[in-house]
Amino acid sequence: MRKYFLLLTFLVIALNAAGIFYHKPMLNIIAIGMIIILIPLDIYLEPTRRKVMSYCIGAVLLALLWVALHFEWITPLMFI
Repeated sequence: MRKYFLLLTFLVIALNAAGIFYHKPMLNIIAIGMIIILIPLDIYLEPTRRKVMSYCIGAVLLALLWVALHFEWITPLMFI
């Protein structure tokens, strides 16, 4: 099971790289869908409190970043 998890992880990384290089939004959507599968699988394979907390904190920070970008509290140029 662990080798399939690693294979899926490398496939997501490749799809993200291809989505950035070829500017195809469908590749990013597929990669996000695979990540939604990978996170519960990762927690299932090695359930630790630290791993669950880091995923929860990451989700909250991404949601805050999305809200800040949506309401234009920050701009993408601020990251440069």
